[in-house]
This record gives sequence, C-alpha cells and structure tokens, in this order.
Amino acid sequence: VPPYDPFADPTPRIRPSEPPKRHTGLWAGVAALVLVAALGAGAAVWALSGPESNDPRTGPTTASSFPSSAAVNPGLKPWAEAAPYSPEERALAISAPSLVFIEAVVTGVLRETKSNVPLSATPVTFKRRCSGFVINPDGHVVTNGQCVRPEAEAARERALYTLGRILIEQKKLTAPQLDRYVQTRMTTTSFTGPQPGTEPTSKVFGQFNVARGDLTASPAVPAEVVRVLPADNGDLALVKLAQTNLPAVELSQEAALGPGAALLVVGYHTTDADFRAATHTLRSKPVRVSATANQGAVTVLRINDDIGIYSHGGIAIDTSGRVVGVLDNDRAANGGANRAVVPVSVVTGLLGETGVTNGLAEADRVYRSGLEAFFAGRNAEAIKQFDTVAASSPTNLLAQAYRQNAVDRARLEAESNDSSPLLTILLAGLVGALVVGVVVAAVLLLRRRSSSY
Repeated sequence: VPPYDPFADPTPRIRPSEPPKRHTGLWAGVAALVLVAALGAGAAVWALSGPESNDPRTGPTTASSFPSSAAVNPGLKPWAEAAPYSPEERALAISAPSLVFIEAVVTGVLRETKSNVPLSATPVTFKRRCSGFVINPDGHVVTNGQCVRPEAEAARERALYTLGRILIEQKKLTAPQLDRYVQTRMTTTSFTGPQPGTEPTSKVFGQFNVARGDLTASPAVPAEVVRVLPADNGDLALVKLAQTNLPAVELSQEAALGPGAALLVVGYHTTDADFRAATHTLRSKPVRVSATANQGAVTVLRINDDIGIYSHGGIAIDTSGRVVGVLDNDRAANGGANRAVVPVSVVTGLLGETGVTNGLAEADRVYRSGLEAFFAGRNAEAIKQFDTVAASSPTNLLAQAYRQNAVDRARLEAESNDSSPLLTILLAGLVGALVVGVVVAAVLLLRRRSSSY
C-alpha cells in the first residue's frame, strides 16, 4: 500500500471566488446623466443669453453706383498714412478730398534780346506741376504762384533747358554742354509770346484723386488764373476751375505756430521715372516746425521734412483737418526743397483782395458728419451719410472708400456676434459634462473602496 499523500486528494480545497457582477445599469445611468447635464447647461446658457438682438445690421450693398473698395482709388488712404482711428487719420480724411494736382502748360518763343530773332523755328513749351487745394465748392483753388505763372527769369531758364534738351535729341548739343548752354544765354535772350513784347501763354489744368501728367482732356479740368502773388509776397496763386460742386477744406482761424509745433503736410507725389506721363498720388507726412525765417516780405515756417518736388502748393494742416499754411520752396534749403510753410494769413489776404470766400458745401458738412459717425463706431449712420455724399459730390472718392470701410466693419461685427452664442453654448455643455464626470468618478471610487473591505 503506497504511503498516504495528503496532496494527492483530487478534491479541490480552495474554491475561486465568483466574478464580480457587471454594473451595466450603473454605467448607462452615468452616461445618461452626463448627456442630460451637458444639454441642460447649454439650454440654460441659451435661455440666459436672451433672444437675438433686434438691432439692424448693415451688410454689403448691391447698388451698382457704389464700387468695391478695390475699384475706388482716392489717391490717399488715411488709414494707411496714419495710425487707424487716430486724430491724424481723421484730419487727413477731412482735408484730402480738397487736394488738386495742378499742371501748367507754358508756351512761348525764345528770342535774341537785341534782334528779337527766335532761337528756334517753333515755339517752346514746358510744363510746371504742383499741388493745390479747393477753398470753396465754386471751384476756387489756392496753389503755388511760380507753378502757374513763373516769373520772367524762371520761365526763361526753364524754356532754355527745354530747348537745350531738344538740341541734344537732334545731336546739335551734348548733355555735358547743357548747363553751359543755358547759363550763357540767360542774359542775352527773352521768352515772349507769339510777338515780341507779348507774354507767353499759359494753360492750367487740375485733376483730383489719382492724376496723370500731360493730360489736358477729361478728367483734367481747365482752370483760369485769377490772381498771383509775387514770390517775395507769399508765392501764392488763386485759380478758378471750370467745375463746381467740389469738396473744399476750411482755413484755420487760429494758426499762431512756432518752433516745435506738430503738423501734417499733404501734397502730390510720384515715384515714376518718366516725367511726361507720370502718375501722381497724394502723400502725407508728419512734420515739426524747426524755425521761422523771412522769404521776401513774408515770415514762413521751416519744417524738418518734405513730401517731394511736386508738393509746393499743398497744405499743412492741424489735427482738426484745417489749413494752417501752404507748402513752398525753402530758398535756404539745399536744392530748394518744399520745406517752407506760408502762413494761412497770406491765403486769407489773397482771398480778401479778390473777393473770394472760404466755405463748405452741404455735401462737405454731411461728409464730416459721416466721418464723425464712422470714427464713433456708428456704422449704419456713417453709411447713410456717405451715401448722400457719394450721390451729391462724386469727386469725393474718399466718401465712397470710407463707406466701404463702414460696410466691411459692420459685416465683421455681425459675423462675430452671430458666432458667439453657439460657442458659449458648446463651452457650457463641455464644462457641465466635465463637472458631472468628475462627480461620477468620485462616486465610483468611493464604491470600489467600500466594496474592498
């Protein structure tokens, strides 16, 4: 008989425990609870947020009379020239529609002074370009005097340079000889009209917004010279455009300025290398008054920067968009840069001598009201005002540009407001679900601990 083996008994002595029961119902309840919590939180936020606003929201118009911002080019974008919504942007927006590109076409005959014999078989024509600004809706424009009617010596020199370049093209003169050619003839020639003793003819044209040189047909507007102040008396001119209903700018009545004063200067400028058909657009720059000086009988302000050679006749403005002075050549500056500002008092005197007044049209006042609404964020009101200006003063392209800016801003605000409730609801639902999940996890953990004991 084999010895007794206690481990050989087939009867199992240790019984495995029963598997834990699955709490299927519990988990289903938890899931349902989470879903109900998320939906309930979202519904609560929706209810608390209230109904949608009844405020009217202005969207893009479909009216064909208002082109898109890409189609409107006013020549100056104040929001790009200055800090957006700043006093400087507003000042530029107020004044820029009044700026005019001026081109004078001067034609005459160069003659030997003693014999009156012409130096060329054909008349000589040269062009002068500068800036100007409208001072009333009737079409009166203040600009630079030497631009529209240069004095005899300046006109003679310009005509000789023009003839010299023609001779260079004809291989009758070389480029290095040009300056000498002009200098030797300045004292022996005269520049006259068709007959000796008559004045050269001058035709003046103005253009608004984006301008092109050598343009005498529409959109260029013919102008008549009313009065010219000599260079030593302010170097200003008053011309009358053959067009009315034009945007004007106001003259400042308080323009006592001195060194350190901050100004904005605005005038025409080009980057094209080809002078003849160059495109000119408006440009602005912040400057400071560096000093005062006498130019003839007028005390001018000297500023520390300039826009370019075609800016004379342009304006210096304050932060209210009013004119405090007119840009001119600084005779003491190297190259005669346009860093002199003729005080507005000289402009006022010129208008007084000619019986012309400075004033705004109703469209100008509505435009300023539209700008006030735009800068205050009242889009619908601004759009309505700019609609009126665009219909009554089509030359003011900035009104159309700012109208489009207000439309775009209103649309962006509407899209932002429309998307915010849904985002809030979703976030609230997620937060609610997270809270319930944390609570359920805590309950399960406590149940597991209690069952383990």
